[in-house]
Amino acid sequence: MLLLTTAAAVISALSLIWVGESTSRDTNNWLIWARQLSLGHSLDFTGGVPSWKPLPVLLTLPFARVSAAASNAFWLWLVRFSWVMCSAMLAAIVLPQFGRLAAGVAAALPLALPIWFAYALMGDSEPVATALALGALLAFQRLKPRLAFSLLIAAGLLRPELWLLLAASVVWQWRRDRSSALIWFGASSAVLIVGWSLIPQLAGGGWLQSASRASTRLLVGNQADGFFTLLPMRAWLLVAVGAFAVWQRRDRFLGVLGVASLGLAVEVEMMSWFGFSGLDRYVMPGAIGLCAIAGAGAGTLTCWPRPGWARWTLGLAMSLIVGGLIWSAVPLDRDNVEARRQQGQSANRAVEAFNAAGGLKDFGNCRPLATNGAWSVILARMLGLPLHDVVNNTVAPTVTLQPLNLRSRANGPLVRGISTRPQVVGYARPDWAIVLYPGCETDAAG
Repeated sequence: MLLLTTAAAVISALSLIWVGESTSRDTNNWLIWARQLSLGHSLDFTGGVPSWKPLPVLLTLPFARVSAAASNAFWLWLVRFSWVMCSAMLAAIVLPQFGRLAAGVAAALPLALPIWFAYALMGDSEPVATALALGALLAFQRLKPRLAFSLLIAAGLLRPELWLLLAASVVWQWRRDRSSALIWFGASSAVLIVGWSLIPQLAGGGWLQSASRASTRLLVGNQADGFFTLLPMRAWLLVAVGAFAVWQRRDRFLGVLGVASLGLAVEVEMMSWFGFSGLDRYVMPGAIGLCAIAGAGAGTLTCWPRPGWARWTLGLAMSLIVGGLIWSAVPLDRDNVEARRQQGQSANRAVEAFNAAGGLKDFGNCRPLATNGAWSVILARMLGLPLHDVVNNTVAPTVTLQPLNLRSRANGPLVRGISTRPQVVGYARPDWAIVLYPGCETDAAG
């Protein structure tokens, strides 16, 4: 496992060069909050910000003190490291009972899911949450309860849907050692309350900041009804066989993984009934967990005939099926990589053009800056500014980072109260112009 961990760390570091550092909207918000906390500032929870997540903010806090780029690079490295380690841990969980081919299928199957690859590229929370949950199960399997509970508490600081798994683990520990269970119950409760409620309260939000944002962002049809489409049909057939094999062999760890994976889908669906967001990606850890059950199914099928040509043929067929699923995902993965690279390069051009035109040194008094709504949070993070300093709509005087391509311009920026012709003070061809509006040049000169 040490060799695999080292390889995962190196691969993740190289991905920062190969793919770039373009991140999703939620990720950018977490990194902006970390930057603001590192400078001792209160946090901006207004507008369309995502739900508060303690773990990404706390983990990137030391790096945010260095620079916005350092915290972004670290978080992306951690997400991609977790993404690789998920496959390694799936294999480790399946290997003891079902053999090498089953472990290989369990490790490879997540690679057939383009959306799972996209989460790693964008720095979303799901790969880290999944890795923490799988790591906890592996720790329990290897009789390391302290490590397991520590990982589950960390997972609880990232995704509230995993609190139920932490609670179930405390109940399980109660049956073995009541004093230990009470200690972990108290420790986990304290950490979760501080992370989810106390920190946002002290930082300028409220005790229920996370819940309020999750509920107000609910979209129509935003339930987890897409859970069964996350895995291909051929994978679901292997899951069915694997579930039977796990039950027959009384493998309690894989059984717990299977039940928890399906239970997560039910939990997220029920949360959506009460007005909370129920995005499909919230149940992605469950889909990845079921890859282990699918691996058990593949191992069971290949071991069904006696050793010989029939078993060898079935193993080859199983490898070809999984390989075909991965190969079919390659075009989408390639498109995802290219989209991330282009977005990152474009954002770098915008910042370079703004700095060449004068940057915050000349235009710091002209805030809030204006830009396209889709770019505001990316550019705020890259410029090291709070969310309210780079917006989609603003009142003059201001400076805008104006996207030149038609698709980006469709969503702003919108500068209200302007009747005089603005001045273009910088370009980053082919996609950005830095526009100075009347009144702002006076502030800049002052």
